[in-house]
Amino acid sequence: EYAFYSCVNLTSVLIGDSVTSIGENAFDGCDNLQSVVIGDSVTSIGENAFYSCDSLQSVVIPDSVISIGYFAFSYCDSLQSVVIGDGVTTIGRCAFYHCFNLTSVVIGGSVTSIGDYAFNGCGSREGVLSVYYEGAASEWSSISIGSSNSNLTHYATRYYYSETEPERNADGTAYDGNYWHYAADGITPVVWTYREEQGV
Repeated sequence: EYAFYSCVNLTSVLIGDSVTSIGENAFDGCDNLQSVVIGDSVTSIGENAFYSCDSLQSVVIPDSVISIGYFAFSYCDSLQSVVIGDGVTTIGRCAFYHCFNLTSVVIGGSVTSIGDYAFNGCGSREGVLSVYYEGAASEWSSISIGSSNSNLTHYATRYYYSETEPERNADGTAYDGNYWHYAADGITPVVWTYREEQGV
């Protein structure tokens, strides 16, 4: 806990594969932290772990992580994109609270609960939040989503995972729903788009 608390000159962190957990408030207040690589053995990210890391712009949470603690990435004002690995089952209360510039979130298919206020305020400054869910619409509806997550449940554009081109509407001109897949890097989400002008 508080291992690197308020290390304001810290700009990058590589968390090795032997580390199994990131403690509470571990990087809280590291205002200039821009880059974080989380090793594949980490299973939990503690409460307030990256609280108010104002310069952090993106984060990839590996499949090894099971839980993301309360306020883990809240008030990360510059955070724009998050990939939440397929092992995560619980996204804690206020986990990404007030990340105003967060506009792209990949949510793994193993998530079963999202806490109150987890995504409250996300996408408020730069546009509507895009959510790329690694599952089907029926699976999304079974997730327990806490209160005050309207940015996630009502205002976000939600896409469902499809590795291959989805089935088209009855008239064959478009897709019945929003779908996505990964780019070649295995990290970047790409929306399946029907190009009507080319008929493909």
